[in-house]
Amino acid sequence: EELRRPEETDETADGMSRNTGAESVSTEGLTTEVVQEENWIRDDDEIYELLDQWHENDEYDKILDKIAEIPPECRSNKIYFRKISALNNLSRYNDARRELGALNARCKSPEDRARWFYMLGYILDNTHCEGKAVECFRQAMEVWPESASKFDLPQMIEDSMGYVAKDMATARKMLADQIDKLHQACAGAQQVKISELQAYTRMGVMRTILQNGPFRQELDPDVSAYKLEKEEEKEAVRNYFADIYGITDLKSLQNYFGQTQIARVAEAAIAYSDGKSDVKPDELDAGTRNYWNMNVRYVSEVRELFPKAGLLAWDLNEVVGMARMMYAADMLTNTELFETYVFAFDWCKEAFSSWEEYAQSLILGGFYSYFIKETDYNIREAAKFASAVGTIAEHTYPGLVWLDEVD
Repeated sequence: EELRRPEETDETADGMSRNTGAESVSTEGLTTEVVQEENWIRDDDEIYELLDQWHENDEYDKILDKIAEIPPECRSNKIYFRKISALNNLSRYNDARRELGALNARCKSPEDRARWFYMLGYILDNTHCEGKAVECFRQAMEVWPESASKFDLPQMIEDSMGYVAKDMATARKMLADQIDKLHQACAGAQQVKISELQAYTRMGVMRTILQNGPFRQELDPDVSAYKLEKEEEKEAVRNYFADIYGITDLKSLQNYFGQTQIARVAEAAIAYSDGKSDVKPDELDAGTRNYWNMNVRYVSEVRELFPKAGLLAWDLNEVVGMARMMYAADMLTNTELFETYVFAFDWCKEAFSSWEEYAQSLILGGFYSYFIKETDYNIREAAKFASAVGTIAEHTYPGLVWLDEVD
């Protein structure tokens, strides 16, 4: 089967076919058994007076020690929430998030569901994922409207969005500076002739350096058809693609590419900003609405930095880099690998006019991908990732002859 351009796919309008639920919290290593509520400590038990006193005195370790003495089958949701609160107050956010994930299935009532979302939002807000925190706060209000006043959620949303605006402005300056460095490097570079095979691998160089999963070393950009030698290494790569992306062969790679193209979503966000879209955010659920709003915010902040083809370079980088790693693990045949190369090569040559323009798209796409796909809208981590992309681009693309001149 052939890789398809976006207009030929069956994806939903504006590319918003994405699971944005805030409930996807890792519970690795933790279990909370489903127990009968009659075994739980009552909500009016005298233990809460003691826990309240320690909370007022900032003695959070004592809270954790006391809760640890309670048999698991007797711990109510209220007790677990107290434990998570103590962990948060000790800035042990990873531990708090794991405990929250384990508690998820037990939260049935609207109030418990709202508190669950509120506490996840609190963790995200304190780990530089304020945009995702807003989503959780809104979901809390959707499942239990009284949570708005109980947890002062409108004010928390306003505060979080203030941090988002500040961090996004800082990121925009960083991206502009990184692109300026790229232009300077390209302006002073001597022309370098490369082959078509070398052009293939350079389209996907970011994926094979910065996001190469179980690979223990970078893939040599001058080796177009690299193979892993050990079967256990190949198995690790196969498991990585299956577990993380649901990719097992060429067809599933094609499906992934068709469903996750960031260039399409960015184009839809630009159309919305220009009043040329029928998307109605207020009619979307909290998760999808927040996903859409984060897209629009990023595009609005940096759209003047976009090359004509937008963020397409990152999508091409993804499919080429993934294909190289899959071939190395015997997931693609040689023919399938080179069909993927040619597909990306032809589209790249049509959409861009130089490696400089391609690299600019990579920097902007790298930020976007890390912000939207790889983290919970963590602007600071996305900026660090984009900076790494820019550094590699400065040393990879300046001087390279364009695709219509390769040997």
